[in-house]
Amino acid sequence: MGSLSSYTSLKFVVVAAESTCALFMGSQRRMTDPHRFPHDIVAAESRPGQMSRRRLLAAGLGAAAGLFAVERVVAALPNGGIVTAAGPLQSSELAPAERMPPPVPDGHIMFPVDAQESCWVSDNFGDCRGSGCSRSHEGLDISGSRGADIFAVVTGRLTKQYVDSGKTYGAGNGWTLQDEENNVTYKYFHMATHAEGLAVGDIVTQGDVIGTVGNTGTSGDSNFHLHFEYRPNGVAQDPLPLLVRPDNCTFYVG
Repeated sequence: MGSLSSYTSLKFVVVAAESTCALFMGSQRRMTDPHRFPHDIVAAESRPGQMSRRRLLAAGLGAAAGLFAVERVVAALPNGGIVTAAGPLQSSELAPAERMPPPVPDGHIMFPVDAQESCWVSDNFGDCRGSGCSRSHEGLDISGSRGADIFAVVTGRLTKQYVDSGKTYGAGNGWTLQDEENNVTYKYFHMATHAEGLAVGDIVTQGDVIGTVGNTGTSGDSNFHLHFEYRPNGVAQDPLPLLVRPDNCTFYVG
C-alpha cells in the first residue's frame, strides 16, 4: 500500500510541476497578444510581452518545488526502485539486454562470434600446415573471449557434429552448417560447447547461438578461438573480405 501511495504522490507532483511550467510558458505567450487579455491586465504588467517580476518569481519557485518533491518521493521508494501497478520493480527483475550480432549487408557474411573484450581476426587463410607444408589452412581463425557465443551465420541445416576426443589435434567440438538454398557450407571448429538441444539435421536461423568459443582439438592450452570455414560449392575460400567487421574487433590483414 505504501508503494502505491508513493506512486500516487509521485504522479501528483510530476503533474503539478508540469502544470506550473506550462502555466509559466503559456502566460508569456498569451501576454504578447493584448487582444486575448483585458487591457487592464496588460497594463498591470511592466510592459507588453513580459511577465511581472512577482509572477515570474512565483512560477519559478513553483516549478522548483515540484521537482524537489519528485526527487524526495523517488528517494523514498523501496531500493530506489520503479513502481508499477503490481508494486515496486526490483533491479533483480530487470532482464539483461540480449547481445545482438551486427546487421548483415547483402553479399557479406555475418560475423560468427560475439565480439567481446578479446576479439581479433588473423589473416591466415591458406597458411602452411602440417609437416613440410603438406596442407594449407582452409579457414580463418577468429580469437574471442572464452565462452563467448558463436552464431549460425545463415539459416541452414546442421549436417555434421564434431565432438572433442580429448586429444590435442583435430576439430574438437564443432559443426558443419549447410546453406542448402545457395549451396554454401560453413564449418566451425575448436568450440568449447555445442548449444544445448541442437542435433544433426536441425534447421537453425541466422543469428541462433550454436556453441561457445573454446580451445578444443588443435588449438593450444589458452588459444581460445573459432576456426571458421567458408565453402561455396564445397570449395574453401577466404571469408575475410566478406566478413562483417564489428567495431570492437581487431582485424590483422596482410
